[in-house]
Amino acid sequence: MAFQETCAIKFFPFVARLVLFAAFFPMGWQQVLTAVHYNGNDAAQLASIGVSAAGIDWQRIQTTGLAAPVDPQAAPVPAPPAAEPFSGRALYESALLAHHAGLPYPVIAAWFGAIAQFAGGILLLFGAFSRLSGFSIAAVVAGAFWMTSWPLLQSTGGWAIPHDDHLRVSAQLSLFVLALMILLVGPGAWSVDGMLCASSKRPSSSASSGAPSGRKESK
Repeated sequence: MAFQETCAIKFFPFVARLVLFAAFFPMGWQQVLTAVHYNGNDAAQLASIGVSAAGIDWQRIQTTGLAAPVDPQAAPVPAPPAAEPFSGRALYESALLAHHAGLPYPVIAAWFGAIAQFAGGILLLFGAFSRLSGFSIAAVVAGAFWMTSWPLLQSTGGWAIPHDDHLRVSAQLSLFVLALMILLVGPGAWSVDGMLCASSKRPSSSASSGAPSGRKESK
């Protein structure tokens, strides 16, 4: 096998999976297992979408499916009634961001994103269920890009972006391309999926050795 083929089939998909694991697994770990203190307007906004000190209100969450995006040029919307401060998972910060962007069911979307990063990062590290994991990671990056970078690109035209924002946009696009590559091309040979695929295509020993002729050579 030529060096270029080895890199394309084995090395580069492996490196892409390592990069995606390093980028998303720690973030998913933090969002799922780290507690953040919410108070003031954040606590009130979370209570309005179904998360409060009393726990998760699934009935209220079901009413957030048709949330309207917040127009920064529109008249300010009155703040919701004050809510009791509480400590909750860090992923609810993503729920607030999704709520402000007008995504439906922001709490469910935040849970999906955190689990996709946490579990998808582990699966990509070993190359198991890689196409599903690649799709989940690509969806998370696309959502983050739409909520954070797309409004900035619209307002600046893409040419006058501050340096830090430019780095964020570039990182999101690069990670999206890597996840899309895993989704479309596969995880490569150095993966659980690759080994299972190779073993399923390997011919049986009897077929490779050939069947005995059953005749003895005459003298």
